[in-house]
Amino acid sequence: AAGLLQQDSDIPPFRIVLVGSAQGRDGYEAELRAQMETDGVRDLVHIHGHWEDMPAAYDWADVTLSTSTRPEAFGRVAVEAQAMGCPVIATNHGGALETVDPGKTGLLVPPGDEKALAEALKTMMGMAQSEKDAMATAAQERIKAHFSIETMTAATISVYKEVLTHCRGALTT
Repeated sequence: AAGLLQQDSDIPPFRIVLVGSAQGRDGYEAELRAQMETDGVRDLVHIHGHWEDMPAAYDWADVTLSTSTRPEAFGRVAVEAQAMGCPVIATNHGGALETVDPGKTGLLVPPGDEKALAEALKTMMGMAQSEKDAMATAAQERIKAHFSIETMTAATISVYKEVLTHCRGALTT
């Protein structure tokens, strides 16, 4: 996607920073670096590694990408970014289907679709600040309403109670 954006003369200068430890997957990181070289984006994409201060990272970012090719059960990165008011582009599967409201709190792209990701990034880059601010506000409100610790704990306990009630009913009949 960075390579596609780099070729678009309408795109202002940009940088992509990959944050997070390789967690022992040194071969994977080496593949990423080789791919960056092959695609000619070595100067645009930076692998930072572990970052202690994620609130600062989300504050610094214009957009957060959570674009795994395999579905994640919850996708904490997309939720954290939205809670911090950072627009999100996530993969259209797994937890992102529940946590990102397309067009309102972020954008969704098909897994592994570099053209769609480049278009989504171009869309975000072209948004007026007022649109980005509205998206950030909607994202923060959605996360507070649906994904706070209190809300998620209450929902989990409610499911447990429902299961227990059902099991007790099944035992008495």
